[in-house]
Amino acid sequence: MPTPTESAGGFFTLYRMVPRWATTQWLLEHASTFQCSQRSDGAELRDILIVDDALWCLWDLHGQAVVGWISLDLQDDSPSGVWNEVTLPEEPDYSPEYFDELLQRNGSLTEAFMSCILRPGMFSRNTLTIAVKQYCESLASVPGQHNKVLTTSYPTLSEKIAAVVGSTVDLMVDPRTGEQLWDQYWSTLKRDWEGFVARCKEIERSARWPVSLGVGESGRIVVLERERLGVVAVDDSPLQLYKVITSQATPQSTPTSAQTVLETAWTLYSNIKSSERQGIESQLVEVTRESVVFSYHDIGVDLSTRLLQPQLTQHLQNWVLERVRSAGNAAQGMYDALRLVLDLEKDIKPEAMDEDAAGLNGRAIPKSERWADEFWPKAFTTSYVSATVHARYELYENELMDDEDRDALSAVLPLQDRHLVVYYQHVVALFQERSLDGHVITFAKLAIGAHPVPEMTAELWDTVFKAYLTLGLYEEAYMTMVSVPHTDLQQNLIRELVNTMCDKGEMDRLTRLNFVGYQVEVERHLAFKARNADPLAWPNYAKVLYAWYVFRGDYRNAGQAMFRQARRLQEVPCHPDDYIDIATGQAQCYLAAINCLSLVDPKNAWVAMPASSQALTRKRAITSSVIPEEVFTDGGGEVEIVEIADMRQEYMLVLSRLALAQRYPQHDVAHFVIGPADIVSRYVQEGAFDDAIASARSLRVSMVPLFENLVVRTDDVAPWLMTDRVQAWGGTLAQRAWRYLQDTLERNDSAETDYEYRKVVLKKIMEEDRTVRLPTWLVQFFEENQPEHLIRTCYRYDLIEDALRYSIHLVKETQKKARSLSRATREPLKTAFATWLPYMVFDQVLVVAAQEGAKKVKLKGLAEELKKELTTWMAYAKMITAEIRTSST
Repeated sequence: MPTPTESAGGFFTLYRMVPRWATTQWLLEHASTFQCSQRSDGAELRDILIVDDALWCLWDLHGQAVVGWISLDLQDDSPSGVWNEVTLPEEPDYSPEYFDELLQRNGSLTEAFMSCILRPGMFSRNTLTIAVKQYCESLASVPGQHNKVLTTSYPTLSEKIAAVVGSTVDLMVDPRTGEQLWDQYWSTLKRDWEGFVARCKEIERSARWPVSLGVGESGRIVVLERERLGVVAVDDSPLQLYKVITSQATPQSTPTSAQTVLETAWTLYSNIKSSERQGIESQLVEVTRESVVFSYHDIGVDLSTRLLQPQLTQHLQNWVLERVRSAGNAAQGMYDALRLVLDLEKDIKPEAMDEDAAGLNGRAIPKSERWADEFWPKAFTTSYVSATVHARYELYENELMDDEDRDALSAVLPLQDRHLVVYYQHVVALFQERSLDGHVITFAKLAIGAHPVPEMTAELWDTVFKAYLTLGLYEEAYMTMVSVPHTDLQQNLIRELVNTMCDKGEMDRLTRLNFVGYQVEVERHLAFKARNADPLAWPNYAKVLYAWYVFRGDYRNAGQAMFRQARRLQEVPCHPDDYIDIATGQAQCYLAAINCLSLVDPKNAWVAMPASSQALTRKRAITSSVIPEEVFTDGGGEVEIVEIADMRQEYMLVLSRLALAQRYPQHDVAHFVIGPADIVSRYVQEGAFDDAIASARSLRVSMVPLFENLVVRTDDVAPWLMTDRVQAWGGTLAQRAWRYLQDTLERNDSAETDYEYRKVVLKKIMEEDRTVRLPTWLVQFFEENQPEHLIRTCYRYDLIEDALRYSIHLVKETQKKARSLSRATREPLKTAFATWLPYMVFDQVLVVAAQEGAKKVKLKGLAEELKKELTTWMAYAKMITAEIRTSST
């Protein structure tokens, strides 16, 4: 019950189920009541769990998990014993004082803070990611120009933190003295790091909010927090031993002799100064690294006499002697102490303690198992390797070994050959059988170093290289490849390294390797893979080659790699369901190629590719009439020069195909080769004229079929008339359709196209119905820009009356222009251009009008009016000509 008392946060009430007399029902009966753990004072209970007659509780103490357990005696219906507390690992308090003390020991401020932040178990990766994101957002919210580190991508989270935090702190200079203010700089940088650490602590505090308890493997209690998962671990032997010697606890399983020895050692350790203790430890380390001539007992006595005893008082020395004597068997006590320190699961046996076991490296091997096949390869071989790796090969026949040991070694050692290289190779083979690649590397290197003929070490180099690849140590594998003295093997290792790193997805690490002197071989291999491997398979060697070139600043070859990949994707047969994904990848390749060539000097912004069938056809169409055909049949293959403009056109073609496949899947774009004109035609068939016009403009396709279809469908109720822009014009559907046609012509028809599309529209209208009245805006345009074409079209379709009207209008307009020219501006060239008339067309129209004039009075009157206007114009033209001649003389 959550009823806080002076010493606990509540109490538990235990009930038992008892049967009701003479019935099948059960009743709850109060059994006992006991207080909660003392640590629960001020905490909130989150969860309880009963496992193996023990009550486990989880409390929330101000955002920190508190776990405790107590044994329940279900026979007496009461708890047995007291509350046991589960302690969390100690964590340092990241306060300003802590960092001040830390910086005194570590001079690098950034390294000190990074070591604290990246300390295992301190902050989760999610916490650090959120913290650095919030930090960057706070910097980006400040007005003004921001540091480029905020937008730079980093390969690891730690590199990003180290680069971003403190990036806004600048070294200031005193304006009066010019002195650099280093003290102010370090103080500001330290505060910035402390603020980031405080941000991490705040985020981590919410991540450690306790949630519930659970039971994991082997019945271990699991503590679930909001973003963490913890397991209650039982103290192992070394930890129990530490508690023993520090008086934290006294396990009953600890031997008395071992406890005495360890307590004595701890007392000695505590009474020696830190500097002197480090000197003694250094001497011990140096002794173990040097070749030993005397026994370790004599060496230990010497070190104790010279280094240890001068640091101890006489009283402390006497106390140590008494403690050792009270331990009884000192050798047994030392043995038990080492056993606890090392936490060994097998017996430690001095040779003099057991006459029935063969001692080897401190391991006891029972006779019954001595010749067991499963025991020797694992235990015995590993023991002799670890003990004799740096020994001489002659040790195998040393007189210290008896016949029994020699027979045992002969089962695993090639004693028939006395060469050291054979020994190392044999050890390598043993470790290879068990896939212990780290040890394979060690002994293979020893074999290489001991080999008398370096030219015969190719197999050993290959073994080392492959072991590094298996372990994922690609940088070490690269260094091994560089060190190989065999050129042929080097080339094979380069290809194997590239293939392995690509297969494992380590493209970034591959591009960062220098390959000094071997770049050509790497590029040649990657290019071969990119040309011949499946463009849809993993790994994508084209992208690897692209990343390789981009990392080295070779944008032209990078663009060529992506363009080649785009061309290969275009040739891949695919199911309609997969076409969109493939086309998207193809468009991305084109875009990457365009971006790369955009970074190159425009003079060099091109790539050479094997000529495609379309390019080869174009080339032969141009050159076959001049150069004989046999020139193209002999020699090397055809080469196509592709520029950025060509890439952009292919890119737009892919985008158009992709858009068509997404909007109209019924067209089955995947199974047919659809060219630019076909794409525009498909859009026209669906009535999507806006998309058709946009595609034709981007693909540089003629819009003649589009406008012909648009004229025919001016009366249809089509989707292109239902858009918001068209509906806003008002009027009937026919009026909106004609206005759409006018607007489209104004946008896409100009003098650059020689008004081709308006001419097509005029022709199509005449073909559909020559009696229909032409739109006013169309007639007005031709009268102002192409009057001769308007007259010829009417003449061609026997619209003589309209041809006469347009001819009369043209002559009158010409007279107006001529009269508007002042005498001073009447230059021969300008005057001739402004007063030119299609007299031949007029003659043709007048001839037909004269033939039909007898039947139609109106035609006769129009013909007479045209003749009259021409007569008046000719007289005026003679006058202008005379004036120009007079002024020129």
